[in-house]
Amino acid sequence: MINKDIFDTVDDWMKRERDDQRPFGGVNVILGGDFRQVLPVVRGGTRADQTTASIVNSEVFKQFNMVHLYKNIRVENCKISDPDRSNQLNQWAEDLKDIGNGTHILPEDVATFSFECVIPDSVRMKPINTMSDVDDMIDDVFGDLTELSKLSTDSLAGHECMQSAILCPVHQSVDEINARCLDKWVGDTYVKYAIDSYENPNDAMVVTLEQLNVRTPTGSPPARLELKIGMPLVMLRNMSEELMNGTRVLLLDIRNNVLQCKVLNGRYPNTIVYIPRFVFKHEGPDQPLTWSRRQYPVKPCWSMTCLLYTSDAADDM
Repeated sequence: MINKDIFDTVDDWMKRERDDQRPFGGVNVILGGDFRQVLPVVRGGTRADQTTASIVNSEVFKQFNMVHLYKNIRVENCKISDPDRSNQLNQWAEDLKDIGNGTHILPEDVATFSFECVIPDSVRMKPINTMSDVDDMIDDVFGDLTELSKLSTDSLAGHECMQSAILCPVHQSVDEINARCLDKWVGDTYVKYAIDSYENPNDAMVVTLEQLNVRTPTGSPPARLELKIGMPLVMLRNMSEELMNGTRVLLLDIRNNVLQCKVLNGRYPNTIVYIPRFVFKHEGPDQPLTWSRRQYPVKPCWSMTCLLYTSDAADDM
């Protein structure tokens, strides 16, 4: 998903820093990932622009040797505990790989496109058309949130529901599902308001602070952040080795200037951390002006976007 311009810039910078014209200044570089993901994001660009921005079109990338990985670790780990599910997951993984390679073949008796006919029942959900369907989906994933919210934070930290999340492709769906879950979560609601400010005081004549308050740019917390003890949160910024973008935490306590949380995933699970407010700077063609928001770098995390789907989270879901 990385843009080739970033890739080439790193290569150029390392050549200059090491005074060595070999690729990456002579440093061995390993890339991890695959091309069965979305193309690089190009604001306002066409599909051709996104394809052009891919690292496969970089001259530097052509000098890499590609090594293919064939063993699905999650399926392997499942073989002993649940052999039937392991076989099902393996078939599902092979089908996805065939689709990514463009070699997937539909059954002969299917005259039209019917990909869903090969989706295992365990990963198939009914269409979500009404709020009642949303509530059913929440119950299927987490169980009764009202009853779960009555558990102690120690019990919640080890509960399987905290290792689950509903993945959505767009932020609007995520926010709506999280709001629904927050309503079901029993407890006092604490509201933390952000401080929005202009980089240039004269911009107050163009856009009011009230107009900035209602904006929530991608990767930024809302100006009005509603919190309840015991709820899951996700980090929106890298702050320390324990707290990286995409790390999920359990809210233990709300203090004057910090949130006390317990890490749920990643390399340091069950670590107690304290999260202060963070300054988010917003600028660019999608913003009316350059402005900043000071707010806790977290959002509710019963639901999250696929772009926050980290490798650690993948092992938990």
